[in-house]
Amino acid sequence: MKKRIFTAVLSAAMCCTAVVPAMTSIGTSDIEPTSISCLKGDANLDSKATIADSVAVLQHIGNRDKYGLKPQGLINADIDGIAGVTANDALEMQKIDSQKHSDEENTSSDDVCQILYKTKIDWDMGGSFKEDIWEKISGGYSGVITNTDELKAYMSEIYKEETVNKYLEKYNDAFFEKNVLLADSIIQGSGTSPKLTIESVSFGDTIIVDAQWHHDEVEAAVVSMCFAQIALSKDAYTGQEIEWTCNKKELPFEGSKLTHTTEKDWYCDFGNELTEKALDVIEIHKNYDAVITNTSELKEYLSPVYREDLIIKYLKKYDDSFFNNNVLIANSVFQCSGADGKLEIHDNNVNISNEAIDITAKWNCGDAEIEMISVCFVQVSVAKELYSGQPVNWNIYNDYSKELVFCWLDNLDYIPITCDGLPEYELTADDGTVYLLNFSGKWIWKKGIDAEAKLPDDIILWLKNNAGSVKLKEASY
Repeated sequence: MKKRIFTAVLSAAMCCTAVVPAMTSIGTSDIEPTSISCLKGDANLDSKATIADSVAVLQHIGNRDKYGLKPQGLINADIDGIAGVTANDALEMQKIDSQKHSDEENTSSDDVCQILYKTKIDWDMGGSFKEDIWEKISGGYSGVITNTDELKAYMSEIYKEETVNKYLEKYNDAFFEKNVLLADSIIQGSGTSPKLTIESVSFGDTIIVDAQWHHDEVEAAVVSMCFAQIALSKDAYTGQEIEWTCNKKELPFEGSKLTHTTEKDWYCDFGNELTEKALDVIEIHKNYDAVITNTSELKEYLSPVYREDLIIKYLKKYDDSFFNNNVLIANSVFQCSGADGKLEIHDNNVNISNEAIDITAKWNCGDAEIEMISVCFVQVSVAKELYSGQPVNWNIYNDYSKELVFCWLDNLDYIPITCDGLPEYELTADDGTVYLLNFSGKWIWKKGIDAEAKLPDDIILWLKNNAGSVKLKEASY
């Protein structure tokens, strides 16, 4: 038989996020070229088809955990014309080995089918890709590229001009005279270093790229993109389908540009938007939060606070298809003043790790236009792959104004009970209302109605930091 040598070079330039300028080679790692046999019958990948391959197949069948064949070995071993590796393939190998020993031509060292490939990972945290491309690449954006025009068309869909030109220089006309390029662009959902590795490439009727995500220790919920390239000799590519295993994993929130996304809605109309007892449910200045995994839980969460029209709206927005791929982390937060929503939250305010999901939001009240009790409904959609039951921690910090604080003090849940101890401080609002406060016991007494309420920690902190501006003074007896 004539010698058949196929050469393939694989390189992966991965992980670009919009933090530093485009496509720098940060964290580059080079791996020595890997040689792999594509010889039919070579189950153990030693570049020969012998009786040892028959033994390897039988061992694989008997104990796959211990003797399992590698992906390329499975392709090479399937020689009996029936899909799947069985004992019949081992029998065929024995026949081939027996025939070789009686045929000198078949014992020639020219019986070779070798594929050489090389992997390279370039990690970049630059703004190399365009905005609003997330739906396009949410399940991987792959292609087989045979010339520079096709490369430019592929790259221009996703990447900025500077990056496109870089790869046109790398994969030029001279490259495409002898090679084709297999490309895939796919979202990486989290981590501040590359989490995708190429374990192997198998060549058969389908070319399978075994690319695996590694998220054992996720530093942060940083959304980035991986661009993987495989350069193949034209002789090695005959129109096979390409399967990228990474495209079946790490899928982001469907319909979103991220593996998590944040939204906020604001409601103030009690009777039409909110139920009459909405504030009783939320318990003024406390969170009414939940992790919601299906439409029934969503309806149960919404019903005590929101009117029917809004419930229907959100059941349409977060339907069964949404919950097939995601969970919804919800929080309904009391807002005391302002003619619009004053709670700020953005996608980068959500930090997802294996230990916890930390969500930070900020009150940006400034000088509120009007005292208006309302509710901010915060929604954080998280891909199921990233939620494993870890606790959710909400950190809602303040940029309070004096007016907002007095509004909160006025609307705390006061109960007509006897004060537990003596007040430490006295505070008088602009409308003349007098409050007696005990920071140690965390309670406040409102004169006039002669009732006590629990004093929230963040209001205590704000009053301590702003004692002069609100004229907080020690109580006298």
